Amino acid sequence: MDGFIRYRGKLGGFIIPNKNYVRGRAFEYRVKKDLENRGYIVVRSAGSKSSFDLVAISLKVQYPDVLLVQCKYGAKIGKKERENLHELSKTVSKNIMVITAWAKPNKPIVYFDSNSEVIKW
Repeated sequence: MDGFIRYRGKLGGFIIPNKNYVRGRAFEYRVKKDLENRGYIVVRSAGSKSSFDLVAISLKVQYPDVLLVQCKYGAKIGKKERENLHELSKTVSKNIMVITAWAKPNKPIVYFDSNSEVIKW
């Protein structure tokens, strides 16, 4: 999926961006910048359908070494998805933390750990 909706009619076709994709991508970049400001090197997993949108590697000792980040903009995090992230967090090294970044439009980013507890930076 490339983030566009294609329409084809009798007189030709046109392409418009998928608004949800565009908003989600913009939020991923917002989270990426926020984590970089906190001292992480962040890589975005563009176009993948993996469990994580971002992988962040810490440059500071006081933070976990690696964060696996699922970004959610506006939508609530479903129970099944929370359970999947929690189960996944049990399988990774203790130096790796599975987190979710969430925000409503025009609100600050909130980070949750795999137990759905708010992370206090």
